Parts: sequence; structure tokens; C-alpha cells
Amino acid sequence: MTDSTDIAVAEEATGVASDAAPPPLPREDSDLACPNCGENFRSPFCPNCGEQRLAGKDYSLRRFLGEAFNILTNFESNLFRSFASLITRPGRLTAEYFKGRRKSYLKPLQLFIFCNLIFFFAESLTNSHTLTTPLSTHTNLLPHSTLARRLVEAEQQKRNLTYEDYRSRFDAAIEGQAKTLVIVMVPLYALVLQMFYWRPRRYYVEHLVFSLHLFAFLLLLIAAMNVTLLLALHVRRIFDLNLWMLQSDNFVTFLMLSLCATYLLVALRRTYGQGIVRTALKCLALALCDLGVIQLYRFILFFTTFYTV
Repeated sequence: MTDSTDIAVAEEATGVASDAAPPPLPREDSDLACPNCGENFRSPFCPNCGEQRLAGKDYSLRRFLGEAFNILTNFESNLFRSFASLITRPGRLTAEYFKGRRKSYLKPLQLFIFCNLIFFFAESLTNSHTLTTPLSTHTNLLPHSTLARRLVEAEQQKRNLTYEDYRSRFDAAIEGQAKTLVIVMVPLYALVLQMFYWRPRRYYVEHLVFSLHLFAFLLLLIAAMNVTLLLALHVRRIFDLNLWMLQSDNFVTFLMLSLCATYLLVALRRTYGQGIVRTALKCLALALCDLGVIQLYRFILFFTTFYTV
């Protein structure tokens, strides 16, 4: 068997580097060429790009596991803090974001994506279609229903499909479309906010961040309501209770609208800082605009699904 010393000598003579171990580390008091940008430095971190100077202990399992633990605990802490502020302190995340206090919270888009995942997971559990909107709804209950029926009938004849065959394909396709297109409502609502808060002049991104936080909360609220209704149905069956309030569509709708309006009022007040009367009037108008944004989202969702099914 060849001696390891002979192998090292052979590699040095032929100029072939070994991949079995990292290259020897320089002394801490010597200059080091940064492996990332090539800058020579002696400090613990490269002054040019911030790359850390490696030491022997950086290759230990203990250091590796410690870094992994710090990353996970920091992420979980930010996640918990962000969700707590989003739910209990309307508008605080937006205000903190523009004050520059961003390290302690998830980025607005990250938080929205998490809430989106939670929402569609709850939708699959409860078999509800709050934002997915099946074909029967598009062809019968929405402002674009007449156009939708005409297009669907023409497509059925063109492809020689029955309504049930086309409906099953459409409803299966719209599930995936809704998961990606739900974010379309955010920039649309931000445009509405810019019209309502054009004085003093604000950046569009301010309204965009507010919209991300608002719709993140709304997704969580709808998910929580759907899960609550499902649990109430099971409790009613098991214990034979009369939970008439949770079974009433009018009561559930009133409760949802009240929660949304209250949250929006507090969030607008905390973020934009206007008087309570002016904010309340704008809140009422924005709530109506929210319904319009949802209808526009469903209109877009129908056509993206129609042309891809």
C-alpha cells in the first residue's frame, strides 16, 4: 500500500490539489487573500465583501451544528414575531418596515407567501373554494358569467366535450392557477391605496407593503374561519348541539366583514396617521374597493385558466 506521505509528495510534484481536505489555513497574523473577492486582509472579516476568515475550529462539527441552530432559532423567532404583530397589531409591520426596523421580522413578501401556503392548506382540508372559484360560479354568479358561459360553450363544441368533462378539467386546473395568481390582488389594491392617499405624496412601494400585510392577514382570517366552521360542524354532529350562528351565512358574512373592517381601520390609522373620521370614511370606501379587486382577480383567474386548461 502506498504511504500517505508519498502521495502528498507526488501531488505537490505534479501540481494536483487533493479534494480530501481543505488547504492549510494561514496564521491569524498573516495576510490572507479573500477566497470570495481576492482582497488581502488580516482582520476576522474581509473589509471589501465581508467574507469571514476561516480558522481550524470552523471545520468542527460543533461549529457547524451551532450555526445551523442559530439560523433556525433566529428564523423561528422572526416568524413568530411577524405573525404575532400581523394578527394583534394591525399596521405595525408596515410602520416598522418603513422606520427601518426590518431585522426582527420576515420580509413582507416572505410573510405573504407563508400566509398563502397556510390558506391553501386550510382550503384543501376544509374543501372550500373561497378564492379558487369553480367553473359553476364563473358561469352563473359573477359579473362576467354571460361571457364565461359563451366562451365555455364554444370551447365544448370545438373540443367535443360535455359540460361535466370540461368542468372537471377546469376545476382541477384552477386550483394551481389560484395559488400563484392570488398575489395579483396585492398590486391592484396598492394602486387603489395610492389614489386614496395621494397627499402627501408617497412611494407606490409603501402602499404595496401595506397591501402585502393586509392580504396576508385576510388569508389567515379566511383560513381560520373555514377551519372553525369545519370544527363546529363536527362538534355539532358529535354532541348534537345547535350552533345556529356558525351555520348562518348571514352571521358568518357579518362577522367576517366586521373583523376585516376593524382590522383595516386600525391598520390605516397606524400606517398613514390621519384622523379617525377621515380614516373611517376611507376605510369604508376601501372595503368596497376590496370587493372590486376580488372580482377583478376572479375575472383574470377565469381567463388564465380558460386558455391553459
